[in-house]
Amino acid sequence: METVYLPIRALGDFIITATVVKNYSLEKLPVILPPYLVDIFKAIEGDKYFTVTGSIDFPNQPAFFELYKVKDRQNLSRLLKQLAHVFKSLNKRDIYLLDYRSKRLLFTGAKLRWPDAGENNYLGKYELFSKHFAFKAHPEAAVIIKNDTVYAKVLIIPDSRVKTKSINEGLIDDITTNFPGRIQVARFGAVSPDDKPSTIFYSGFDQLISLLNEFDLVITAESLPYHLANYYNKPHFVIYNDTRHFKETFMTPFMIDNNYFSNFTGNNNSAIIKKLEEIIS
Repeated sequence: METVYLPIRALGDFIITATVVKNYSLEKLPVILPPYLVDIFKAIEGDKYFTVTGSIDFPNQPAFFELYKVKDRQNLSRLLKQLAHVFKSLNKRDIYLLDYRSKRLLFTGAKLRWPDAGENNYLGKYELFSKHFAFKAHPEAAVIIKNDTVYAKVLIIPDSRVKTKSINEGLIDDITTNFPGRIQVARFGAVSPDDKPSTIFYSGFDQLISLLNEFDLVITAESLPYHLANYYNKPHFVIYNDTRHFKETFMTPFMIDNNYFSNFTGNNNSAIIKKLEEIIS
């Protein structure tokens, strides 16, 4: 019987696990890697912390983690095919550590383990993985990321794949105006005529990671970049929109320990800027 990590959810979930393994594991962890995680695995030099023992043929996040999309015959067919694929792929004798709880996978009969529901994912994954592999004691987040430096260079990464999570454009303008010469905005994609000359563009994980490491503080939406910033021990501040995404489950320990986050309600620009002034100044 083997115990293996099986990341088959979102990119951010994988980076949370990678951070926990990077910071605390005393050994490389075996991982079954789906194709859609290969690029980010290489970008973060995942082979330093994981040993790839196999692959599971999912080119994108499986449908059983995105049931809100299963509203037509095509997506229902996709869901059933993927569930059947998981059933055939998993060895019933092995233990699989997952990023997220999915009761729909219990039908496979495999031995599945995941963090406790409702618990902060960073803490929950530490507790889960340390039961199966050799891990160091879990220190406070402040030991890992230092926030006592002057934040002379600040990067805002405002966009998210989920549009409702993206940072409000008016708020971005107010932040850059209040910190002249210290804030730069980075966006995914190519330059367009409507973009401001000071905007930075990136087109892949390697460029994004390089950007993160050039700045003293990273301000992001509730999206992958803040998990990557945490992976590289970079101070980060997250601006949430007033939606269901505003919860501590996926916050980093650094954010919680230092109160490095705000919730944008639509008319509290000045309150967010005041909080950033206390941090950046």
